[in-house]
Amino acid sequence: RQISTTFQACGLKNPQKMGSIQELQKIVHGGSAGLTLLSTIFKFEGSKKEVPNSGQWILLVDECHRTQEKDLGAYLAATFPNARRFGFTGTPVKKNDKNTYKNFGVEGEGYLDKYGIDHAVADGATIPIRYTSRKAEWQIDPAKLDIMFDNWFGDESDEVRDAIKKRGVTIGEIAKHPGRIGLVAYDIWEHFKRHCQPDGFKAQVVGIDREACVLYKKALDKVIAEDLVSDGMEEDKASSLAKSMSQVVLSSSQEDEKPSENPQTEALRAMLRDLVLDEEVEKRVIDDFKKKGGQPQFLIVCNKLMTGFDAPIESTLYLDNPLKDHNLLQAIARTNRVAGDKKRFGLIVDYIGVTNNLDEALESYRKEDVIVALTNLDEERALLVAAHREVMKAVKGIPRNTGNFRKEYDALISALGSEDGWLAFKAKAKAFLSAYEGLSPDPSVLDYTADMKWIA
Repeated sequence: RQISTTFQACGLKNPQKMGSIQELQKIVHGGSAGLTLLSTIFKFEGSKKEVPNSGQWILLVDECHRTQEKDLGAYLAATFPNARRFGFTGTPVKKNDKNTYKNFGVEGEGYLDKYGIDHAVADGATIPIRYTSRKAEWQIDPAKLDIMFDNWFGDESDEVRDAIKKRGVTIGEIAKHPGRIGLVAYDIWEHFKRHCQPDGFKAQVVGIDREACVLYKKALDKVIAEDLVSDGMEEDKASSLAKSMSQVVLSSSQEDEKPSENPQTEALRAMLRDLVLDEEVEKRVIDDFKKKGGQPQFLIVCNKLMTGFDAPIESTLYLDNPLKDHNLLQAIARTNRVAGDKKRFGLIVDYIGVTNNLDEALESYRKEDVIVALTNLDEERALLVAAHREVMKAVKGIPRNTGNFRKEYDALISALGSEDGWLAFKAKAKAFLSAYEGLSPDPSVLDYTADMKWIA
């Protein structure tokens, strides 16, 4: 759907979406020229017959780093053995991936053309992505699961604790503790109110699994409703509005239909059945999410909408899933779409601790391909503080914001004393203004706005 819309927006008149394996086979073996066909790789399942004049076909293969392996790639090659093949990927090719270069490149060479993350930002095609980590006690260190288990489950009964220990303490067990979910949900809402809502932006919450999505939905409904009531809204109206503000988007599972003797499991499965949307409703929910001003304002997911999801209105992703490699890069890219002057960067708010070990999470890729994928928001805040401190030293004792700017300017020039003094001040001023501009619209810049205007 996304590629079809893009082709049409570029003026291509006749892109045809293939609805089935049978339709695809009928058309490609029909001998017609001048066609532009759009198909998933899965529709080539079982295709072994070569099309007539396969050398006259051009194949543009999206996500080429992960769609051409094993049987599906072999079926495509058997169908179009002599076609010209161009591979595209929005994710860097892994260090140990030789097949992608072999399938699409010239022997001994790497990329035919490389358009990196920094190039896209420089061209204005995307915006930079920054991250910030939340409270350390909420983050989950795999090496300290037993300690974290004692911290979070210390008040549970011996029966519950023994049952969990018997099956093995997992990251998911800690991540889905109701107390932790409640605290994180509260923090998400408070952060969203300050950073997203004022400018009309929306967000995704990425849970560790389907059960976590259900728990986050319940927790956000509760937190938001309570906040609305505290602002004077009637309880029924607050509850209804809170429920409409978030929507879970997840896939169904055969397990959902199985009855369980465990009341908690049965209640969870019942809620999962209620939250799974049919195709048309899901499409409508996603379309509504992309619109400014309407509901929902949050989409809660675990593995859906990680690829091919284009929503410029999404400015923030609340991450509570230990993603890595391709999945991490795809997830964070949900926030990098351009959406006007107020969206200067996409933000990843990390609750589970992925960004504490970014090198490890992205170790499958060449460092030069991913080094600019994420920058640390907390480090940029510290950079602004340091740059402000330095430029303020240079203007110490000089009257500011008195209403007589000419007099202030003359006092500055006099204090600097020489051309060298002016150049030193200019360098410090430039560093401060650059740090301020780079961090805006993060609310932390507001403490420096008056000084920024005077320095500028």
